[in-house]
Amino acid sequence: MVIEMQRWPGRGFLFLGWFFFSVFITFFLGAEIKPSHVRTVRIDTTKDDYAAMIVQAVPEVTTLHKISFSSDVFFEQDEFFYLTDLRESSQLTATQLVEAVRTLIKKNRFSIITLSLDSYDDGVQLHVDLVGFWSFDRLKIEGVLIGKDLYKHQYSMELGDPFNEELHETLLEKIRKDLKDKGFFKSSVTSEIKRDEKRKTVQVTLAVNRGPSFTALLEPVTVRAAADLSGHDVEVITAYIERHCLHRLSRFGYNKQTINKAALAIRKYLNAQGFLDAKIELEERIQINTGAVRISFIID
Repeated sequence: MVIEMQRWPGRGFLFLGWFFFSVFITFFLGAEIKPSHVRTVRIDTTKDDYAAMIVQAVPEVTTLHKISFSSDVFFEQDEFFYLTDLRESSQLTATQLVEAVRTLIKKNRFSIITLSLDSYDDGVQLHVDLVGFWSFDRLKIEGVLIGKDLYKHQYSMELGDPFNEELHETLLEKIRKDLKDKGFFKSSVTSEIKRDEKRKTVQVTLAVNRGPSFTALLEPVTVRAAADLSGHDVEVITAYIERHCLHRLSRFGYNKQTINKAALAIRKYLNAQGFLDAKIELEERIQINTGAVRISFIID
């Protein structure tokens, strides 16, 4: 009995020693070391002021202990490290970080790049957060059976490009103007934009209603003659212009390109006759109710 009672205190001391050792390991050696300073650089990729911001955040050479990144659009880890050329346990300078950001911007996929630098006594940890652009994914044309390729060509936003709503409206106006230049004055072009939240892509549907094609009604040419030009000369000039320069206008529907070519033909004829200072005026009166455009050429 005495021998057994002498052994228990030894075991107790051993247990207490192990307990205090575990507490020391847990609360001292295993405690998280907090950074001495946290710096955040938010970069708008449409601006050119990021270099100065990075230089201010990384004023001197330091050691990059850890690097991570996140992105709200699909972006492979291998591509990230290949493009940025940043490596853990290596030196980091502001120049390297500026070049890494410049390379990411060139991808034309990210609208915001945020750099989070956690500083420690012996280096930094870097996290790069990437916010992607909404990208243009698909164009669908409705309302016409023939000529869809023309409208797709006029809507010149490329697949995969950042979707730009201002450019979108500009391209719609371009299509509307082209329709009117071809005589479709009752035409309409509307659009529907669908966003895929998961893929962060945009699909555009254009509804094109051309309506009727307007006809061109050519009025007699008016020549305001100079004092030294006889009535006969005026008749000759007028007849030539109507017969050789404007003969195509009344045969087809209204077309701005054809009218511009006619005006150029008149200019060449007048120059050849020595009327280098002659002025050519064009008047167009659109008649919505009758579906016609009255065209008048006036020569001074």
